[in-house]
Amino acid sequence: MVFAGAVPEPCNETWTIYKHSNMFGGSRLPSADSVTSCLQGCKVNRRCRGADYNSANPVGWRCYLQFAAIARINMGKFSGISHYSLTRICPGTLSLALAAYSSVVRTSVSDRRTFPACARTVVDR
Repeated sequence: MVFAGAVPEPCNETWTIYKHSNMFGGSRLPSADSVTSCLQGCKVNRRCRGADYNSANPVGWRCYLQFAAIARINMGKFSGISHYSLTRICPGTLSLALAAYSSVVRTSVSDRRTFPACARTVVDR
């Protein structure tokens, strides 16, 4: 909870790198000509969940931001492309539950838990 006039605590942001992997359906960020600028472009957009970066592509076609809350990472299928998955844990939000749920989805397609069930599990702990 944030009170009027209070400065909110910053989010803890971490990246998980998946080499030779990507996600389909990203939005191109033409101004990003390095991994650093690509990831920064994602960090400043609160809806961004990750980024794909391909240094072999021409400038303007290297960085694709990902906005899907839950999507499949195409693991190890694309040489030279890296997917960077952003996890934000922000005080006073459900970020922790979202991070836990997206981690489950990435690691186990057969897991049928719903987000509400996952959120209850995280909150109960």
